[in-house]
Amino acid sequence: MKLKVMCLLVVLALTGCLEQDIQRSVLYLEADGSVTWRMYMIATNDPEAEPEKAAERVEQLLQELASGQDFCSEALLEMGAFEIETRIVRREQPLEFTVEGRFDDLDPILEVMLEESTINWEMVDTAEGRLLRFAADGPSPKNEKAHFPLELVLPAGRVLKGGVVHPLDPNRIIVQKPADWDGLELIRGFE
Repeated sequence: MKLKVMCLLVVLALTGCLEQDIQRSVLYLEADGSVTWRMYMIATNDPEAEPEKAAERVEQLLQELASGQDFCSEALLEMGAFEIETRIVRREQPLEFTVEGRFDDLDPILEVMLEESTINWEMVDTAEGRLLRFAADGPSPKNEKAHFPLELVLPAGRVLKGGVVHPLDPNRIIVQKPADWDGLELIRGFE
């Protein structure tokens, strides 16, 4: 399972003659502490693939997405997501789709995303809810591109300090590199 989940986070996943790329990843943190993880994906054929095989692989991926049996959905289920939803945005090349999983809390996502990084986090109970505090400790991991770019969207008033704030939405934090985690403090939600 661990290998499969880590492969989910690899930005470029080669599957047959299709290359799947995570274009954007967004974590929506709710006031109750639950999280929705949405990945925006693009799949393109290898230009050197035989046209017939490429068409078969596209059709296979579309069927997997429609049935919820695609690689990303299965990996999210193994991580503990209790609700998975896929949306096909574009059925022609390049294919575009989203995969979304809902979790009870942020912990399983952070464990996978930050497992091999030098970013640490701790949780402290406060009157407002659980404080989530991040700190970068050491050089960037070799696979840092697997975690970025990432956006964290929080209920109003949940960002205490740090982070790169989206210019149009003060409740949206953009994490473009490991250093963006350093010093970030969030209120995760009520337990």
